[in-house]
Amino acid sequence: MTLLNSTGEPLVQVSRTVQATDCAHVTFAYPNGGLEISPGQVYYIRLSGGDLFGWKYTEGGYKNGAASFNGKPLLPEHNGNFLFGTFADD
Repeated sequence: MTLLNSTGEPLVQVSRTVQATDCAHVTFAYPNGGLEISPGQVYYIRLSGGDLFGWKYTEGGYKNGAASFNGKPLLPEHNGNFLFGTFADD
């Protein structure tokens, strides 16, 4: 999983092997306690996998986001988004 800035420059990348039998929720933790980001800025999440790969998505979802799969809109006629969550240690 790679987090990119608004110009497509990678900011951080982590990898993880995920077993098909244990893939309901997967956490990708960035090193050194995470990465500081700025509210209101544009970021991209790039996730890649092998032959067997999937990520839950929804129609509607995050109104300021747009999802693509292999360079094409996820849901061409709707605002489709992959499901993800972020967290922070305070």
